[in-house]
Amino acid sequence: MKRIREIFSFKRFVVYAGAAVFMMLPVFVFSSSGKEVSGVAVWEKTTDIFAYDPVERVFIYREKASEMLAGKENKLRVPGGQKEKGGIKEYRLSGKEAALAAKALGRELDVPRHTKASASWKRVDDDTVRVELNDKEDGLWYRLRAKIPEGRNVSRVIRDDGLEIVNSTYIDRETGEVHGDLLWYMEGDTLYFYDDPVSGYSVVLSPPQPNFSILVGEAINGAGQLSLIAYPYNGEALIGGTTSIDHLGRTGDNNIGQNIDVNAGGKMALRFTSGANTYQYGNPGTSVTRDFTHVSSTDYKLHTTPEGQPQAVISTVFQTTATDGTEIPFLVNKKTIIRGNNKWFATIYYITNNHATRNAINVRFFEGVDWNFNGDFNGDNCSYDESNDTVFGYKPAGDPVSYGGFSGSLDSEAHHVGGFATLWSGITNANLNNADDFTGDASVGMEWNLGAIQAGGTGVMEIVWGYGNTLNAQAQVDMQNEIDAGKARLHDTGILSLSAPYDGEVFQQNGGDVVINAIAANFGLRDWYGLPVRINIQGPAGFAEVNDIIDTVDLTIPLAQTAETGYNFDVSSVPPGMYTAVVYTDLANDKGVNDTKTSNDSKTVLTLL
Repeated sequence: MKRIREIFSFKRFVVYAGAAVFMMLPVFVFSSSGKEVSGVAVWEKTTDIFAYDPVERVFIYREKASEMLAGKENKLRVPGGQKEKGGIKEYRLSGKEAALAAKALGRELDVPRHTKASASWKRVDDDTVRVELNDKEDGLWYRLRAKIPEGRNVSRVIRDDGLEIVNSTYIDRETGEVHGDLLWYMEGDTLYFYDDPVSGYSVVLSPPQPNFSILVGEAINGAGQLSLIAYPYNGEALIGGTTSIDHLGRTGDNNIGQNIDVNAGGKMALRFTSGANTYQYGNPGTSVTRDFTHVSSTDYKLHTTPEGQPQAVISTVFQTTATDGTEIPFLVNKKTIIRGNNKWFATIYYITNNHATRNAINVRFFEGVDWNFNGDFNGDNCSYDESNDTVFGYKPAGDPVSYGGFSGSLDSEAHHVGGFATLWSGITNANLNNADDFTGDASVGMEWNLGAIQAGGTGVMEIVWGYGNTLNAQAQVDMQNEIDAGKARLHDTGILSLSAPYDGEVFQQNGGDVVINAIAANFGLRDWYGLPVRINIQGPAGFAEVNDIIDTVDLTIPLAQTAETGYNFDVSSVPPGMYTAVVYTDLANDKGVNDTKTSNDSKTVLTLL
């Protein structure tokens, strides 16, 4: 069965409660002593309590909002800063304030017993965050927390004894009062939950869901032709459903979104000279020699980057097909990458010369797109922004006003703004019009010079697309900000972590090797092959500084963005003292490409010999 190639960006839904979230899940039921009872998972006493937050090192007094009358608040002498969620009020108190409030309520609060505790959290895999509480005291309440990775939702909070912390709020339809209890909730990217605790918890994450996200699709077997750019996408039906958020509207994609014709959407072309002949492959409407032949498409609809961002990728392969005379067989792998919940995405083309001896010179790459904003081909205009080398279209009377455009990592050789017919003929004839503005259609294109691609070599063309509208800011500025943000992520490698030794670890002299283990990572968008991972070691007087290559690694999007590597530091004959080891990557010197974010290039560890 044929399927459209589509990917979308993700954003976490903030879920505070709701029985529907849990009704399909097995639930353990327990009382305040942890004993299994019946009905719902609740504690007998979860309000009118003082809980200690070992991260902020403050106390939280929590009580039902309906019970917090002015007189009670005055008795508590709380300084303010209260929050209300799910019918529960929280008051943030210092240890001294909490002790005074407890005394006013006729309660005892042992502040030192609470404040011995400490807490930590870490992500153990794509679907689980681990929370641990140290030096806890039985019978005391704590408020714990964990950072939730971007794009992920909290599904369940499970104690190490197998019991689940479950929300149970509901609204009385007659009175409007909120009943039940809210034991966990989200604020921004942080989960908070209350427990009379065990020592550890597993926070189970559910897959991301689209929410004001961008959806990108390609035509079926279309050799990389863009058919769909939809925004804002919230998971609604786009087959026989919403069409007004599709800003391209090409046919040939199972009728997803708007369906205008085959001239809508994106097309590209590859032009090169071999021997005395010049050839041009492209999509229908931009080719001269022949059309590209579609080979395969693979969707990676949910993946996590080394930094924990959700990522979606379409990897499409197409090729040139003949080697008669001086013609060259090219294989093109186009990767369309959406990362995070942004309004930009990247299309990166890896163009490989598969001939054993023939070199391609004067290689030109063309990208074009016919925009049809808000699902409507009427009333679109387009322009070229020289200062940013960006071509873009826009619908000035749209609701909202929409802008969409793209820019390459290389300076363009030529550009085109005009109607779709002149765009596609301009690419076919390698004669873009270099106009600055056009009224009445929004079809734009660019040409880049890739130079020569040697036999067996690969050229790379990187393009970042952005969408903007007046819901976010001035629409053109919004669009360009998105494009700039994507460009800033193109080239970024470094070291994700050092797993050994730990910082400050002490070793014995003449003890053999100190093993330094590192994880190299591709934080950016472009693939890298044979990237050196380097190490620099400095030590006390008498030590000869070490500069070495640990390993060479391949870091590719999306399945091989990290690589484990290690170095054996021979300490059998070096002087005692403090040693500093820096593990790093160096794109500028090793690949001739500037790293767009140098702060994550290296990790440092100190050891004492």
